[in-house]
Formats: sequence, C-alpha cells, structure tokens
Amino acid sequence: MVSKLVKYLLPGIFPSHESLTELKPSNKLKTLTKYLLATTFFLSSMNLTAPENKTPNPHNELKTIVIDAGHSKHYKGDGDKLEWKYTLDVALMLVGLLKEDGYNVILTRTDEKDVNDKSINKGDLNYDGYVNLKDEILARNKFSEENNAYAFLSLHFDNNKKDTTSKTQFYFYGLKNYDELNDGKKNFVNLNKLNYYSPDCVTFAEVLSEYYSLRNMNSSSGALDLGVLFMNHAKYAALVELDNLANPKVKKKIKSEEEIEKYANNLYESFKTFELRNKNYFFE
Repeated sequence: MVSKLVKYLLPGIFPSHESLTELKPSNKLKTLTKYLLATTFFLSSMNLTAPENKTPNPHNELKTIVIDAGHSKHYKGDGDKLEWKYTLDVALMLVGLLKEDGYNVILTRTDEKDVNDKSINKGDLNYDGYVNLKDEILARNKFSEENNAYAFLSLHFDNNKKDTTSKTQFYFYGLKNYDELNDGKKNFVNLNKLNYYSPDCVTFAEVLSEYYSLRNMNSSSGALDLGVLFMNHAKYAALVELDNLANPKVKKKIKSEEEIEKYANNLYESFKTFELRNKNYFFE
C-alpha cells in the first residue's frame, strides 16, 4: 500500500521490482533501507490525520438551570394533596430531556421532602414551626443563589374550583437586587405598585407561554406577574401553573405517564425555542 502511494506521488524515484532483482543481496538491502527511510520522511511530512475541528465546543462551561418541582408533600399548595407528585414527575422527565442535550440541570428536590439543601430552617424562616408558602419561596431563592442559577423554572399545578377550565399560566419573577425592599425574612411587598420586574424574566415567561400554548393548544393569559415578592437570583426566572387539577378530565389524565410526558415535552420545546429566539444560549 505504502509503495503504491509513494510510486504514485513520486514517479521515477521509488525503485521498480526489476531494478531490485538486478542488485546483489547486500546492495538490495541498502537500497530498500534507503527508500524506506525516504518514504517514512515523506509520509511524516504529510498531514494524513483528520482536520482539527476548530468549532468551539458550546458545552465547555455550562450555565446552571434549576428546575423546581413545586411544593413538597408537607405543603400542598393550592389544595391538591398529590400536586407534589405530579410536579415532581414532570420535573424529573424535563430534567432528563435537558440533560440529554448537555445542559447542566439540577432539581430543588427529588422526593416528597422540601428543598434539598435544607434552606428551610424552621427556627429562622418560620416562627410557627410549620413550613408555609413564605418559607418555600425564601428557600428556593436561597437554593437558586447558592447554586448560581442562570435560569430557574418552578413547576406547579393550579386547583381553581371557581374556574375549572384547563389552562396553563406562566408568571415572571422580580429582580434579584431587592435589599431595599425585603430584609430576607419577614417583609413582603406587592410589586404591582412598584413595577420592579426584571425584563429578562418577563421575556423568559412570555416566550415560554407563547410557544407552550402553540404546542399544547391550551388557553393561556400570556405571562403575568406573581404579585408578591417572588424574587430570584437567576437571570431568567419563571413559574408555571401547568394545568388546573380542579378540572375532572385533567385530574384523570394526569395519572398517566403519557400525560406527564406531554407536559415535559412541551416545556422542553418551549425552553429550546426561548434559547433560539433570544440567541442567549446556556453555554459559555
């Protein structure tokens, strides 16, 4: 193979079989050695390896995405005792899809318990000894900050008995710089009056809402503010009520893995759309 290559590239230089047969054995060995060295030098000067891929690897330094599986079993949110399970099922499937794409994703919880990093300190955040909504908000904000989250998405299910329409609703979070508004423990303020929202969070929630509705053909009111001090340290932070568990059809379907997969896929595709539309990839 090598002799054919060199003969093709260097015609007239590589010795023919006939010329070799005419040489004495000792000279034949010297001649072959000389041409073997020449061939080795020639091949070493050629770049026969595959060209180096100079496209930068987008997965070098991953930005952290936090997926929050809503309320724990110890705080049942809007009243449905199994909301903690449904949100966790969707969150686990969504995290799996994102990790397959190379994203750096972490969950606030992986079982029925509260936020995994023990941010809920009953002696500090809660004076009545029970975990309530305020404790959960502060715990998740702390979790986001400690994990340097770039994006934060909190998953919930509504349980609106006054309006049982099957509906998806996205909400956006406030700015992270809120020391002058909140002491970190007690004081909650209404941000509607202050217009104190992050444009990035608004865009994040609006794009997710728009594309999720298109995929799911589900009614939506667009992106709304949360109305209380739902601050978060992530650049992009949103909360979604995936559906209304007060709707009998929703409550029945949510028990199937197929329905859980639908919610997770819709969120995944919506997230990817946000990434593409805003050209703000979650990779350095």
